[in-house]
Amino acid sequence: MLYILGDIGEYSKEFKGLMKKLKKNLNQNDTLILLGDNFYPQGVKSIDDKAWNQFKKTFNVNNTIYSILGNHDYQLNPYAQIQFKYKNYSMQDWYYTKIIDNIQCWFLDTQQLVTLGYLNFSSDWGHVSKAIIQQIHGDTLENLREKQLNWFKKSLELSKYKNKIVFGHYPLITYGHHNNEMPQLKKLLLPILKKYNVLAYVSGHDHNSQHIPIKYIKNGVKYTMHQIICGNTSKLDNRMVDTNLKIVNGKIKEKNFFYSESHCLLRLDTKNLVFDYVNKKSVIKRVFM
Repeated sequence: MLYILGDIGEYSKEFKGLMKKLKKNLNQNDTLILLGDNFYPQGVKSIDDKAWNQFKKTFNVNNTIYSILGNHDYQLNPYAQIQFKYKNYSMQDWYYTKIIDNIQCWFLDTQQLVTLGYLNFSSDWGHVSKAIIQQIHGDTLENLREKQLNWFKKSLELSKYKNKIVFGHYPLITYGHHNNEMPQLKKLLLPILKKYNVLAYVSGHDHNSQHIPIKYIKNGVKYTMHQIICGNTSKLDNRMVDTNLKIVNGKIKEKNFFYSESHCLLRLDTKNLVFDYVNKKSVIKRVFM
């Protein structure tokens, strides 16, 4: 089983409640994934930052934990989250790939692909400017983007796994507050995901849960690539940009679209390829790949 936690950085009471339930159900071979924004408001200063004490207390488990960076993580010292060592926690690099059961997983650094910042300094609001990203990496954003995309395409080309899932902090498509920020990322990544028949792109950033199936036809065969959003494990944000969507009892009523504001984590049955959105009480949505 694979458990996915989105935007945990507030370490809120609700998040701790979800973790308490998760720990009761964890098996030895289960894996945890963190979708970025692991520390609000501005990431960590170093591997000795006091914020790691909360992390250690929360993730005092022996299971493997894979992580990626969010925009808030990028504002102080994002490399510290790669350097940090604790039990089976692993952020192998800025971006990397791993095999989990019968699935090949890719962990992307979406900050190197698009920039949301308009400031020349870090801010509590999560703005990360092009200048900041280039300063951190000592390279241009254009070069960073090209290097990561070339690595990503080559890695997908070499993959022998039928089941492929990609994790990134920023979503490709969202009906949440950050909708207007995503067109560039969608333009960069969606053609690649379609070409290599990726099953799902899983992200956080918007502090709600969404499932948006992206249907297309390739060589006469119908495919579905699933945009999965789970950014509400610790923090909620109910701002929606599409006011034409009808919300009933906290859920959007539109064919093939799911939305929830409830504090959630994702659970992936890696054997049967089923995603469950899980809150403290129950499974609130099931997605079959």
